[in-house]
Amino acid sequence: MVGGHLANAEELDAVVRIGECSGVVVAPRVVLTSAHCVNASVMNVVTPRSVYLSANCETHAAPPSPQDVALCRLVGPAEVTPIDVDDGPLPDPGTALLLAGYGTTGPLARDGGTLRVVDTTLGAVVGRYALHDARSFARTVRAPRSVP
Repeated sequence: MVGGHLANAEELDAVVRIGECSGVVVAPRVVLTSAHCVNASVMNVVTPRSVYLSANCETHAAPPSPQDVALCRLVGPAEVTPIDVDDGPLPDPGTALLLAGYGTTGPLARDGGTLRVVDTTLGAVVGRYALHDARSFARTVRAPRSVP
């Protein structure tokens, strides 16, 4: 994430840093992140209170698929409240969104690694993509009904 403003890490404790990317705890021992962020068999997953190890990550990005999704299993349960994955229909254009992730204040800034948020609205839905009003794409994720 680039821009936005500093977030209250305690309120968003399920949003984690994994490598140089962001992820979200979706079950006590499972983190959802981007497949392009996963490049090692064991990675640190950092929450505001703790550091956890992921034992393995399963990616779902086999070319030519546009999906950029990985599920990482933690060695032990994270002491955060997991965020539910919404597998229902996409929200309507105009719906308020709060995007959260670890990032920087600007494209050339060297202040990465801080949890940031941006308030925006859903501008349009094109296929399985949601276009918010900052003209950035947010990929929707359709997760399995049960996460291990």
